[in-house]
Amino acid sequence: MSGVGPKQAGFSLIEVLIALAVAAVLGIILTQLYASSNQAQQVQQTISALQENKLALAELLQSELRLAGSKDLASLTVTVSPTVTATQTVSGTSCTACLTVSYAQAGQVDKVGFVYLPSAKELELQTRSGSAASNSAPAMWGVSDFSVYFLTSSGSWTSSQPSVGNFAAIGVYFRLRSHRSSGEGGCQSYPSASAGLPASPSQLGIQSVTPEGASCQLARTEDALAVYPASPQSW
Repeated sequence: MSGVGPKQAGFSLIEVLIALAVAAVLGIILTQLYASSNQAQQVQQTISALQENKLALAELLQSELRLAGSKDLASLTVTVSPTVTATQTVSGTSCTACLTVSYAQAGQVDKVGFVYLPSAKELELQTRSGSAASNSAPAMWGVSDFSVYFLTSSGSWTSSQPSVGNFAAIGVYFRLRSHRSSGEGGCQSYPSASAGLPASPSQLGIQSVTPEGASCQLARTEDALAVYPASPQSW
C-alpha cells in the first residue's frame, strides 16, 4: 500500500485577493507620491525660471537706462508715450496700442527705447540710428505689466513726466507671468506689498489688479526699480 505524500501548502483564493488588493493600494499610493513629487518639482522649476527672468530683465533695464546718461550730453530727452507711430514696428508689425519708453540726446534722431505690447505680453528693446528703420529685439516674454514713473529733483515720485532738467531717477515696475501654475491657492492682488514701490500704485500710475479664474493660479513675480542716471547733470 502506497503512502500518502505530505500535504502541499498553498494560497487560498481569499489570500490571493487580499494580496492583490494590498498591491493595488500600494501602487496607487506610490503613483500619487510620484505625481505629487513631479508636480512640486515642476512648480519649483517654474518659480526658478521666473526669478531668473526677473533678474535678467532688471539688469537689462538698469544697464540700458543708466547708459542714457553716461555720455556728456548737453541735455537728455526721456519720452513715455502710450502709442508708437506706424513707422515704428515691433516684431514686424505696427504697434498702435503699446507703451514706449525712449531716451535720446535732444535734437538727435538716434534713440533707444523699450516697447511694451500688452496684448502679446512682450517687451522689446528698440533702437534707431539716423533715418534708418527701427531695429527691434525681444527683451522678455510673459510681461503682464510694465509701468514707468519718475523721481523729480525735488524728491517726489510721480507718474507725470518731469521737464528736462527736473529728472532725478526713472522708476520701472514690471510683472512677469508664467503659463504654469504656482501651486498656491488663493488669488493675490498686484502690485503686492513686497514689490517695494516707493509710493502708492495710484500715485505712480500703476493699475492694481487681482487675477481671476484659471489665470489666478499662474506663477507670477514682480519687481520695482529706481534707475539713477550715470550723469545726473545731463538730465
